[in-house]
Amino acid sequence: MRDLSSLELFRVISEAGGSITGSRIRKFYEVGEDSFRFSLYKEGKNTDIYCKLAKTFNTTVFAEQAEAATSFAMAIRKRISNSFVDGLEQPNMERILVFDLEHGSHKLIIEMFGKGNMVLVNAEGTIEACYKVFTYRDRVIKNGRKYEPPMQAGMRNFNTLSREELETFLESSGSERLIIALSKYINIGPLYLDDMLRRVGLDPSGTASGKEAGKIFDALVELKEKALHSKPIAYIADGAVIDYSLFEIGKYMGAEKKEYATMNELLDSIYREGRAAAGRNEQEEMEGRLSEIKSSIEKQERLLEEARKEVSYFAECGNMIFENMDEINKLIEYFRRNKRATREELNMLSSRIIVKEIDFKKNIIKIEMVKENV
Repeated sequence: MRDLSSLELFRVISEAGGSITGSRIRKFYEVGEDSFRFSLYKEGKNTDIYCKLAKTFNTTVFAEQAEAATSFAMAIRKRISNSFVDGLEQPNMERILVFDLEHGSHKLIIEMFGKGNMVLVNAEGTIEACYKVFTYRDRVIKNGRKYEPPMQAGMRNFNTLSREELETFLESSGSERLIIALSKYINIGPLYLDDMLRRVGLDPSGTASGKEAGKIFDALVELKEKALHSKPIAYIADGAVIDYSLFEIGKYMGAEKKEYATMNELLDSIYREGRAAAGRNEQEEMEGRLSEIKSSIEKQERLLEEARKEVSYFAECGNMIFENMDEINKLIEYFRRNKRATREELNMLSSRIIVKEIDFKKNIIKIEMVKENV
């Protein structure tokens, strides 16, 4: 599934921010590669948050089984467990989430762009824990370094953008394609930019022009309203979700779709199946390992039982040899004196020993000892 856009993240926060701000972080789990779950508590109510870096951040009703805590999860728990969330921000409408914790003691920063990252910084802005270590051209994400947000030169928050600013920007864009120019200026995602431009009769691949600023500005105002209040939609093909949006997109007109009450519910539904499948796979793998272990134990028990029987048999043989040692020695002595003695002659020497075979070349006599009836 595609990455979450800044506009969609804006909607998620508008829906979930009330249950997150003022809550207490009770638990923090790493539940898979690039995946985390927060357990929050506020006014007698628990709220779980699922985060998959770059892909989703949403409230969830599904709690998968967390494995043993990783070193990163332990580092986060050690520093912020039971901390209050004083605020949740999306700076400049970027794909970044910032948890302000416990009167400024820490900030938990979730970068939802690129490969994604999660960074914990202290009150001085120094990184105390980071999920991934990165070295960029303009910043380094590493423990002990000052955290620097990504540089987004020229990017504007469309919530505070004025009509005049937009006109000035478009006039200065020259021959650049309209959708490319706007993508560098307002971070709402190409899916929504393309749809917005087409709705007002503009060609996304056309040239940017200041004369269209009024039309585009009005469309942005309408876009914000729809992004906040429309019912999110998942688009389905062959029984699987192929994309989603905050409102119906012209690109998917006529496609099979499913509406949701909130963006959080939509994202939870989309990503829950993968999380549940991973849980089922882990359970099946565990059951497979347990079955193999059980089979191995049963095999070892059978071998042990056979070994016990052999030990018992050889112990019994040893006891019989010991009990009949005088008779055996007598038989050996007689055979040494009479090298051509027959089986019949040797069998006459004892009622408890039966000679079964004589090998004159190797001087070997095979005998069978008879138990006495008690």
